[in-house]
Amino acid sequence: IVTNDETGKSKKKKFIDQWITDANIRRKDLIECLPSSVYCPKNVFNIWRNSPFWKREIKTDDPKYNGDAVELLTKHIEVLCGKDADANEYVLNWFASLIQKPHIKLSHICVTGLPGIGKNILTDCVIKKITGGICMESSTPETNVWGKFNSQMASACLVILSETDKRNQYGRDGVFKALITDPTIEINGKNQTPFTTKSNHHFITFTNNPDPIIEDEGDRRHFLIKGGSDFKGNFQYFKNFSDVFEVENNLLSVYSYLLSRDISNWDWRSIPITKYHKELRTFNRNPLDEFLECWVRDKLENGDLIVGGEFNDCIIRSGAEMLADFRHYKEVNGGKYDVSGAGEIVKKIKIGLNLPSGLVAAASRGKMVYHLREIVKHYNSKYPIIGLNPVLQNLVLEKEANDDDV
Repeated sequence: IVTNDETGKSKKKKFIDQWITDANIRRKDLIECLPSSVYCPKNVFNIWRNSPFWKREIKTDDPKYNGDAVELLTKHIEVLCGKDADANEYVLNWFASLIQKPHIKLSHICVTGLPGIGKNILTDCVIKKITGGICMESSTPETNVWGKFNSQMASACLVILSETDKRNQYGRDGVFKALITDPTIEINGKNQTPFTTKSNHHFITFTNNPDPIIEDEGDRRHFLIKGGSDFKGNFQYFKNFSDVFEVENNLLSVYSYLLSRDISNWDWRSIPITKYHKELRTFNRNPLDEFLECWVRDKLENGDLIVGGEFNDCIIRSGAEMLADFRHYKEVNGGKYDVSGAGEIVKKIKIGLNLPSGLVAAASRGKMVYHLREIVKHYNSKYPIIGLNPVLQNLVLEKEANDDDV
């Protein structure tokens, strides 16, 4: 209610009209989600929400600190990492970086394994609670993460993808890869004007699918783990785990542990490749890549090779000859992968397979020189023998060594 000083009469006036015309109104030009550790300009409206434990950290000698709760968490992570020491160390540093340096983007962690081994309980009972309002969970990321309307992403930092796999990524895997590392993101809310903001997003996936991600050769964004089954069916363990992290001091202890963990020399780009990830890459090979390896090994045994000189152990083939051999390989082994002509197969072998320089070189009249011995060495290092018992592995390696001597 506003009173006129001259007449003494009062009338109602909308607050919004008075507020907008106020010369001292605080104005913001941008909306950003900036962690408290990052400078926020005065003209930016910051929608970041701190952890409920922010600035409450405690030392290990504090009576509130519960080392047993911290050990329970680290042991659980160890089992989820398949008791792989390098993987375990990486995951602990990943979560420590999320707490200490949330503005630094990291790799995408993907944890697969049998149902009931304790994948989701890690985030449900601990990580969500210590990160607070920056956490977002989605089982339909094609809709609200890399889909058309992603307004929830504006204030998110940790994005948990629950029970997702390749089916959620088809046609949008390039967008997902960009989200993992790009410094900005476009936010598009329904019936709202899109805007671009800083991206602090960290992605972690929990899935039962044994083949959960679309991955290009040489991609270094994904860290794939297969969890162990030590706790499967142990309902008492999961009840105890849940009860422990209902206690605030136990959560504070985990938060303090991650906050004090030394990650000064840790580089998130040095992603350990787990045994499971290596096996998955082998099974997900490009059919043309598999063909070339088989073709090269066959030609070394039976082909008409050049002997002596610069092109020793090489073979020269035209695109038409390679196309015929590839189609014969497909008839025997199956598969839908195809090439349209002789020129395309040469181009895909020379460029698309990312072979080291010089292994396939141009010859005369459209033919190519294939350095067979060097290509075999390339495949031996690219797809090392994994998953074999030591006796069988030694036999295979011994046979390859004998073949090389011959």
